[in-house]
Amino acid sequence: MPDPNDTLRQPDRLAAIAEADLVASGAIPALDRVVRAAAELMGVPVAQLNVITADRQIPVSHVGGEAWGKAVHLDRSYCQHVIRSGEPLVVPDARVHPAVADNAATRESGIIAYLSVPILSPRAAAPLATLCVVDFQPRPWTEREVLLLTDLGAWALSEIELRAGRLRDRAAAEAALRESEARYQALFHSLDEGFCVVEVIFDEQGSPIDYRFLETNPAFIQQTGLHDAVGRRIRDLVPTLETHWFEIYGRVALTGEPVRFDAGAAGLGRWYDVYAFRMGRPEERHVAVLFRDVSAMRLAAAERERLLEELAVERARLVEVIQRAPAFMVVLRGPSYTLERVNDAFLRLIGHRDVVGRPLFDALPESRGQGFEQALRHVMDTGEPFVGRGLPLRLVRVAGEPAEERIIDVSYVPLTEADGERSGIVVLGTDVTEQVRSREEAERARDRAERLQALTGALAGARTLDEVATVVVADMVVALGAVTGALAGRSADGEALVLLRTVGFSEPLKAGVRRQVLSFRSPLTECFLTRAPVWVETREGPRGLDARFPPIAPVWDELGVRAAAFIPLIAAGEAVGVISFSFDAARVFPPEEKAFLLALGQQAALAVERARLFAAEHAARAEAERANRAKSEFLAVMSHELRTPLNAIGGYAELMEMEIHGPITPQQRESLRRVQTSQRHLLGLINEVLNYAKLETGTVHYEIAEVRLRDALAIAEALVTPQAQARELALTIVPCDPDLTVRADTDKVRQILVNLLSNAVKFTAPGGAIELGCTREGGKVHVYVRDTGMGIAANQLDRIFEPFVQVRADLTRTAEGTGLGLAISRDLARGMGGDLTAESTLDVGSTFTLTLPAA
Repeated sequence: MPDPNDTLRQPDRLAAIAEADLVASGAIPALDRVVRAAAELMGVPVAQLNVITADRQIPVSHVGGEAWGKAVHLDRSYCQHVIRSGEPLVVPDARVHPAVADNAATRESGIIAYLSVPILSPRAAAPLATLCVVDFQPRPWTEREVLLLTDLGAWALSEIELRAGRLRDRAAAEAALRESEARYQALFHSLDEGFCVVEVIFDEQGSPIDYRFLETNPAFIQQTGLHDAVGRRIRDLVPTLETHWFEIYGRVALTGEPVRFDAGAAGLGRWYDVYAFRMGRPEERHVAVLFRDVSAMRLAAAERERLLEELAVERARLVEVIQRAPAFMVVLRGPSYTLERVNDAFLRLIGHRDVVGRPLFDALPESRGQGFEQALRHVMDTGEPFVGRGLPLRLVRVAGEPAEERIIDVSYVPLTEADGERSGIVVLGTDVTEQVRSREEAERARDRAERLQALTGALAGARTLDEVATVVVADMVVALGAVTGALAGRSADGEALVLLRTVGFSEPLKAGVRRQVLSFRSPLTECFLTRAPVWVETREGPRGLDARFPPIAPVWDELGVRAAAFIPLIAAGEAVGVISFSFDAARVFPPEEKAFLLALGQQAALAVERARLFAAEHAARAEAERANRAKSEFLAVMSHELRTPLNAIGGYAELMEMEIHGPITPQQRESLRRVQTSQRHLLGLINEVLNYAKLETGTVHYEIAEVRLRDALAIAEALVTPQAQARELALTIVPCDPDLTVRADTDKVRQILVNLLSNAVKFTAPGGAIELGCTREGGKVHVYVRDTGMGIAANQLDRIFEPFVQVRADLTRTAEGTGLGLAISRDLARGMGGDLTAESTLDVGSTFTLTLPAA
C-alpha cells in the first residue's frame, strides 16, 4: 500500500497537475520557450521541465534530443528528490554526489552535472514539477545560476497557471453551451454569440463537402458579415472556405460527439471560437454551431505571448496571479510570523484589515488559542508541511461586531533559505464556509426528506384514525422538538373542531379546549376556515399571538408556548382538519421547514381521509356479512322446513304405488311416477340450497381420509351411466393407477364428480361424448371431466362458479337447476385443500378439473 503522506501522492498536487493538463497533452509551446531559454541562458546541452507523478518522471518539454523526452521510472529520476524536499538540487558531479551516485541514470545517460529547481503552485502543498539542466562534464554551479534557473521556474509556473485558468474557462464555457443547447428555442434570438443550424452535405463516397444554412440568429450577421444565408450553401457564400470546417462538422454529424475548437476562416478574415453539436435525428445530418468572433482576442493573446517572453514581466505576472487567486495566500517571516505578503482573498477573509508588516497574532488577536500557533511552530521546528481540512476559525470581520466563525482548508509550507535555514512559512488556503454550510443544509434537507419518507411509509400502514394521529402528532412532536402537538377534525355536526389527539396537554386543559366552535377566533379555527397555514413566530408585537388571538393567551401561558405552526389538512379540495405544533421559544420558520410541514399536512390529510374510508368500508363489510349470515341461516331453516313435507309426499306416493290402499290404474301409476320424479327433483334442489347454506355458515363437516380414486370414479360412473344412455351419450372412463389415492372426504368427492358428470350430460347434445379420468402432478392429483357440449364463453368462465348463476338460462329450460351445483362443488374442493377449475371453447366443449392433494 502506498504511504498516504508521500509527497508524490498528495491529492492537491496531483489535482493541480491534472487541472493544467500537463501529462495528457502534447507539446506546450509556452513551456517549450521556457526550456529553450534555460538551455541557452545556462549554456547546457540538455534542459527539461519534468512532471513527477506517483510512479514516473514525465518530460513535458525538453531540449537535447529525443532520448531526453521519454518518461522514466522513479528509480532513474533525479527530480523526485526536488519534489520531495521542495528545495533546489545542486549536483556539481553526479558520480560522487550522495543523492544520485547510485542512480541508474548516472551510469547510463552520461549525466555528470545537474541542477534542478521546484515549481511551486499556490494550489498545492508540494511542487508540481521541476525545471532542470544537465551537463556532461563537472560544473560548479554558481549562486547566480541557481537564482537564474529559479526565475525561469517562476516563468514556467506562470505559464502553467495561465494554462490551468484557460482550461477552467473552457470547461465552464462547455458546460454553459451544453445548457444553452437544452434551452435552445428560448435563447435562440437573445444570444450575443452567433448561432446557426446547418445541414452537412456529403459526396457519394461519404465525405463532407459542403453545408447548407437552415437557421441563423440575429448575431450571425454581426459575427460573420454574411447576409441572407438561410437556405444557401457556404461554398456559394465563401468559395475559399477551408476544408477543415467541412471535416469537423461532418464528424459531428456522423458521430454525434460535440466538439469545441478555435479555427480561422481566411475567406471571412476572422478567427472563431466554435462549439458544434448534433441536433435532431442522426440521419438528418444537422449540426448546431455556437460561435464567437475571437479575432481581437487572438491578436491580444499573441501580443501577450510576446510580452510574456520577458522574464521580469513574467515575475510580475506571477505576483498578480497569486494576488488574484481565489485561494488565500500569506507569506509569514521569522519566529513572530510577521505578515510579509497577503493576497486579496486573505484580505477578504479577515475583513480588509491593515495587517502587512505586523506579527500574525498581533494583527489577528482573536485567532489566538484556536490551535494555529502549535501547527505553525511544528512546521518551523520540523520543516514538515501541515495540511488542515475543515478547520473552524473565529474572526472579527467587521469592527465592533462579534467574531464570526469561518471554515477553512489550509496548508503551511516552510520557506527554506539556500543555507538550509527555515525563515518563514507560506500559508495557502481556501475559505470553504459556504460549501460546508451548503453541505450541512443539504444534509438537513436530506434528513427532512427521510423523515417525510418515513412518515409517508408509516401513514401508509396506518388504518385507523388513532394510528394516523399517533404517527402525525406523537412521532412528529419528538422529531420537531415541539412541546405540544394536536390533531383536530371537524365535528359530526360540522359546527366545530374537535381535538382527536394531543401531546403535552394536561387533562383539565384538554377537556377545556377539546371542542372549538368555528365561530370562535383562534389560530386553529382560522387555519381550518381559510385552508391556509398559520405561522405564529412570537407572542409579542403586532403580529404576535397575544395581539392576533387574545382569547387563547391563557392557554398558551399554561402550556409555556412562545411560537406555533397550524397546518390545514385538505383532501379533495375540502378542509378535513388541522395539525398544530407549538414550541417553548420564539421561532422563525424558514422556507424549508414550512415546506416540510406543508408536505406533512398533505400526507396527514390523505391518511385521515383514508382512515375514514377504511372505517366506513369496515362497517359496510360487517353489515354485509351480518346480512349474508342471516340469509344463509334463513335458507338453512327453510330448506329443513321444506324437506319434511316433500319427504311425506314421496312416502305417500310410494305407498299408493305399492297399492296399500287398493289397486291403481296404469294411468294413475304414470301420474304417481311423475309425482315421484318431481318430488325427487325438488328435494335435490332443496338439498343443494341446504348444502350451500352449510358452506356459507361454515357448518360443513369433512371426514378427511385416503380415497382410492379408481373406486370413486367407478361409483360416479355407475350413478350417471343411466342418464348418459338415456341421452345417447358415450361415457368413457380412462383407467387410473389402482394405487392412486388422495386426501379427501369420500362422500364429497363423489358428490363433486356426480355433479360434474350430470352437468356434462345435461349440456351435451345426443351423440356427443363425455370422458372421466385422472392424472398426478407432483403432490397434486387432477380428476377431469371432459365433454363435447356447447361450451362456455371465455368471459363467463369465472361467473359459472358464482351462486345462483346460470350462464344461459334459455338452455336450462329442460335441465332445471338452482345454479348452485358448481359453486357448491368448488367450495367443497377448496374445503378439502384443493380446487375446481374450468376450461372451455364455444361449440367445442368443456373440461372441468378437480384438483386434490395426493395421499
